[in-house]
Amino acid sequence: MKKKADVIGGGVLCALSIATGIGALFLKIGTLTEPQPGFFPFAGSLILLLFSGIIIFKGFLGEEKVRDTIADRGRPAALVAVLVVFHFFVMDLYVFYAKLERLVHKKFSI
Repeated sequence: MKKKADVIGGGVLCALSIATGIGALFLKIGTLTEPQPGFFPFAGSLILLLFSGIIIFKGFLGEEKVRDTIADRGRPAALVAVLVVFHFFVMDLYVFYAKLERLVHKKFSI
């Protein structure tokens, strides 16, 4: 095991996909032409299981490298924080103007 973090992370994703698959089995899965409520969670759990297996496999074979990336510097976290604040600011303005328009339309309609 060369990349312990990848093996552990892949194991967590694998456990999550198995739990989701079991939960989806309690719902009706249906067929491809007539999917039931459990179809998409089950399909998603199979895809997640495939990708988690790839992560685990690469964790066993990969080599530990020290690299300096943007993600190591924390800039993506700051970008996400700024985008979340901006989103809520824009949504607040949108909701305010929508309510204001309804109020004005209601008050001055004939």
